[in-house]
Amino acid sequence: MSILPAFLNRTASLRDLFADDAVTEIAINGPGVAWAGRQGARFMERVELPDLTLKTLRDIAEQVAHVSDQSIDMARPLLAASIPSELTGQENRDFRVQIVLPPAVPPETISITMRKPSVLDLDMEYYEKSGAFRYVNEPLPDTEDVREQLARLYRDRNWPTFLRVAIRAKLNIIVSAATNTGKTEFIKMLLKLMNGDERIVTIEDAREIKLAQPNAVHLLYSRGNQGVSKVTPVDLMEASLRMSPDRIIPGELRGAEAYVALEMLNSGHDGFMTTLHAKSPNHMWDRLAQMVMRYGSTMGKAEIIEYARGLIDVVVQMHRYDDGLRGISRIDYVAH
Repeated sequence: MSILPAFLNRTASLRDLFADDAVTEIAINGPGVAWAGRQGARFMERVELPDLTLKTLRDIAEQVAHVSDQSIDMARPLLAASIPSELTGQENRDFRVQIVLPPAVPPETISITMRKPSVLDLDMEYYEKSGAFRYVNEPLPDTEDVREQLARLYRDRNWPTFLRVAIRAKLNIIVSAATNTGKTEFIKMLLKLMNGDERIVTIEDAREIKLAQPNAVHLLYSRGNQGVSKVTPVDLMEASLRMSPDRIIPGELRGAEAYVALEMLNSGHDGFMTTLHAKSPNHMWDRLAQMVMRYGSTMGKAEIIEYARGLIDVVVQMHRYDDGLRGISRIDYVAH
C-alpha cells in the first residue's frame, strides 16, 4: 500500500490543499508546516500541520523515489519526479515534485516542493476582459517609477536608500570584494531588507546565512566533494529552480555555477544576490566571465561580459582600508 494515500488520510489539511484547485504549489521545508501557493496570490501562505513528522517526510521521499524508479539517500539527496495522479487522488493531474534530503539541507529537515497542474481552461475573451493586453509595447508604470527613483538616489549618492530600494525592487546584486573585507557580513545585512513574505532558497558550502523569512530553504554542498553527498553548486542551483523560489541566494560564486546563475537570471528569476572574490568591479566582470567560460560556454569573454551586464543591475565593491575600516569603495548601477 502506498504511503501517500495513508499520509493524506492522516493529514486532512494537506489533503485539502491537494484537492483545492486554487492551490497551485505546496512547499514543505521541514516537519509541522506547509506553504501553499494560491492562484493570484503574490506570496505563499503558511499552513500548520502538526502531524507532518520527519518520518512521514522520509516516507514520502522514499515512496516518490520508488514510483519514479529512482533512488534517494544521503549520497544522492536530490530527486526530481512526478507523483502519479492515482496517488494524489486528483484525476489526470500528476504533480511535479522536487525533494531534497540531508546533507543537502540541514539535519532534521527535508524539503519537498510540489507543483500542481492548472485546471484552468481560459479563452481569448478572458484575457481581453482581465486587461492582459493593457501594457503591450508600453513600459510598466511601477518599473519606470523605480528606475527613476534609483537613478535619482544614485545621483544624490544616497547609498543606503539606494540599496534598500534596489533590494525591494528585486534588482540583481553582486557584492564584490577581496578576502577579509566583510562582504559576507554586508550581504547578510542586505538580506534583512528583503520582503518578509518571500520564499528564499540559499546555496552555501557552510551555513552562514540566517534569514528572518520563515519560508526559506537552505541548500548545502561539500566544497571539494569531501562529504558523503557529491552534489555540486550547479546541482543545487538547478534543483532550486524547481522549488518555487522568490529569490535564489548563492553565498558565493566560485566556478561553473556562474553560468547557471546567468541563465537563471535570463529566464526571469530576479532578486538575485551573491558575493564574488574580486578587487574591483572591472575585475569582477572579468572573473565572472572566466567562470562562465569554465563551464564550456562558446561565447568569448567580451560577449559574456556584455551578456552579464544586461542581467546584473548593481555591483557593490567592498574594501579594507589601511586604518582597518571595512567599507564600500564603489557602487556601480547598470541602468537597463
